Amino acid sequence: MPAVGVGESRWFVRVEQFVEGDSARLVGPSARKLNELLVEDPANPRGGADQGTGMASPVVGLTFIVRADGPGEAATLAVQIARQALGDEERGLYGVTVIAERSAPEERPDGFPILGD
Repeated sequence: MPAVGVGESRWFVRVEQFVEGDSARLVGPSARKLNELLVEDPANPRGGADQGTGMASPVVGLTFIVRADGPGEAATLAVQIARQALGDEERGLYGVTVIAERSAPEERPDGFPILGD
């Protein structure tokens, strides 16, 4: 599965950032840019994007895999990649979820990772 980073472990991550106005307009472009940033298998991208509301404000969520040596490093890298995917604009961070791949169920649906909001 495509990932970004070079650490020992793989981490499923979800980064949600506040956006201005209509968050739906950013979902497609953000997903495309995210998948350009993922490595290992660019022909089979697996990053995803969606939109929602956080604290009554629009947010865009990006879900993907990073390689890192620990959860803190994974979270930091995930936020950096999400900011690149959403553009250079400084955006407020709503939330970050980091789950070790080894902790996830072995049987997962096609198109995984999918993390809850």
